[in-house]
Amino acid sequence: MYIMYSFVFTLANLSWMLLSFLSLILMYFTLDNARWIVSNKAYDKSALVDPTDIPLYPSLGINSRCNLINGHQNCASFALEGLSTDPSVFPTLWKISYIFFSVGIYITFFTTIGAFSSCYFHTIYNKSIFNIIGCIQALAGLFYLNAFIFYMGGWGHRRVLGVCGINSGPFTLGDCSLGSTFYYAVLGVLVTFISACVSSIADRSVFRYKVTRRMNAGKRFIFVL
Repeated sequence: MYIMYSFVFTLANLSWMLLSFLSLILMYFTLDNARWIVSNKAYDKSALVDPTDIPLYPSLGINSRCNLINGHQNCASFALEGLSTDPSVFPTLWKISYIFFSVGIYITFFTTIGAFSSCYFHTIYNKSIFNIIGCIQALAGLFYLNAFIFYMGGWGHRRVLGVCGINSGPFTLGDCSLGSTFYYAVLGVLVTFISACVSSIADRSVFRYKVTRRMNAGKRFIFVL
């Protein structure tokens, strides 16, 4: 294994590190959020113990929900036993989606660590670490895309019908709208693929002549725009 022992910071590889971290944060914090799909019909204020001027709406995530319990809006996981939860409670397609998202997040976590370490470890077995991690980030993006497909395919489940009405079906929401968390997750997927693309730019920026010349001169810390 051959490794160049120099700390190299360029605009491209710093951008890559930040994008990698952003994709991890977005995907991690959206997975267990309940506002993936939101009903268009607010709760009747007469049913609320503490009426509020801000309308409250039932919502569903991949493994969580917000609904009215004893006059209060309660948000919690409906998969109390995880993937072993009965399919009538936790739809099978959503279980598959949850697995794909979880695997994608684990991959993104390790690629983010790799991206930050790339300022020091530039090659592994004479292969660019940027290209290796970039390919793995693209793989994580594919896991996310599959997770979205399975999640939307589960919109015909009776749990969704109870919130979004009988017009709901696979890839059709009926009386619901996409919530803010869904869009944050989409943004996270886009950032993941952008990170994979930027990795090749970071690779070229680190191995250009100006940087390698300073490496060969024995510089330990190299900053190049």
